[in-house]
Amino acid sequence: MPLLSDVWLEILSELFVNLAAAWFAIVFIEPLTRIVQSPEGVFILTLKFILGILSLVIAKNLREELKKR
Repeated sequence: MPLLSDVWLEILSELFVNLAAAWFAIVFIEPLTRIVQSPEGVFILTLKFILGILSLVIAKNLREELKKR
């Protein structure tokens, strides 16, 4: 018996897609509102970009799991 039903897999997948969109929006909008000059600022932007990609990967894996069922 699967841990999550198909409906919950779809909901989680959509959640991670929206989360990725939010991370990418932060990455592209934040530098416009404040100048990122310090190495820490660049590191934080890079981390946010990586989190966006990770969210998309999780969403893709959830959708592939949903299609297998």
